[in-house]
Amino acid sequence: MIRRIRVICIFLVGAAGAAGQYSGDARSHVRRFSAGATVGVPVRSMVRGETVTQSFATTPPLAIESENTGKGLSPGYGLVAQVAFARRFALAVNPLIRKARYTAFTVHYAGTDNPNTTQDEREGTNVNEDTEGRLLDVPVMLRFYGRDREEDGHRWFAGIGPVLRYASKVRTYRLITHPNQTTSEDNTPVSYKKRSLGTVVGFGGQFVDAVGIRIVPEVRYTRWWNSTFGSVSGRSRRDQIEILLSVTF
Repeated sequence: MIRRIRVICIFLVGAAGAAGQYSGDARSHVRRFSAGATVGVPVRSMVRGETVTQSFATTPPLAIESENTGKGLSPGYGLVAQVAFARRFALAVNPLIRKARYTAFTVHYAGTDNPNTTQDEREGTNVNEDTEGRLLDVPVMLRFYGRDREEDGHRWFAGIGPVLRYASKVRTYRLITHPNQTTSEDNTPVSYKKRSLGTVVGFGGQFVDAVGIRIVPEVRYTRWWNSTFGSVSGRSRRDQIEILLSVTF
């Protein structure tokens, strides 16, 4: 899937360059076809930093307590391609690839704690976990510009549309300390959703320099309909705010 998206974007970049050279569209401040590169940085980690607890009425009783920490802001890098189909409307596709990583310290308790003593009588199994994965976000946004395509000057725009997230290459490493203080390792990947859908809205501006390069800053808010990571040891955010900068031709 990632290879197909790369091929499509490369084709659109070539088409945009040809359009700018041969179509007589250079006077348009929003070209009919344009493409370029994008970098985006979320304002918060993709995985929530939190403490999660769960209890199970089994025999013996079981409880899980996990302290989770998202690592880094997971910047995204990719391409953007846009087709303007009306004086103030355009359709933009902007695939971004990023890595998400988190760590977790999880304790699995078995048994019952006697509240009349200071010592915890339960048997505890400690798990130090490190998980990372690759995320491909593909928003498709309908953009409305504040000026007609051929008007002079800079312009603002607003956009809305669906977004698809494709998760792959998820790797997990666990160092497990058992109640008898022996240790073991486990490399089974955490459970995750390969595909997630969401809705994205954005607001930005387009600034054109003397040679026709477009600088496009933008802020986006994405509401994911489901979570990529949803286990007790790590849960991805459903709300995402991101600052992006594109350079298009």
